[in-house]
Amino acid sequence: VEERMKDVLRNCPHYLDPQTGIEMLQNSDLYVAADAKVQSKLRRGAKIEHLAEGQLVYSVGSPPSVHMIVDGIVVRMLQDGGRDFLGSGEWLGFYPTLTGGTHATNTVAETRVTLLTISADLFIECSKACPKLERYVWTLAG
Repeated sequence: VEERMKDVLRNCPHYLDPQTGIEMLQNSDLYVAADAKVQSKLRRGAKIEHLAEGQLVYSVGSPPSVHMIVDGIVVRMLQDGGRDFLGSGEWLGFYPTLTGGTHATNTVAETRVTLLTISADLFIECSKACPKLERYVWTLAG
């Protein structure tokens, strides 16, 4: 099943996904939880990254940042040897960003991946400025 899913995503035309990274951000529950001022900061500070298949998203000990998967599949290598597959619309990096720690797992692009990335500093600033957003993010991270 994993191999078939990878084949489908490798060969799937990207025009079938009508949303850009910023549109996905604006449609996310995280964005909706923020007030208008914080939403504006998130939009302005978000960056789009494109990763090739097999490229590291982050490795154990790398500095924190927050990512939303816009397109593709990412695999998080779990400490027990398992693998956690994540796809479009899912978020990564809340816990190390909020705690000031580093990433505890290796995470790799299983297919070509497009990420929306928010720096740790901006994300912390936004969550502190909006208590509703901070509560929402801690709920997801916890």
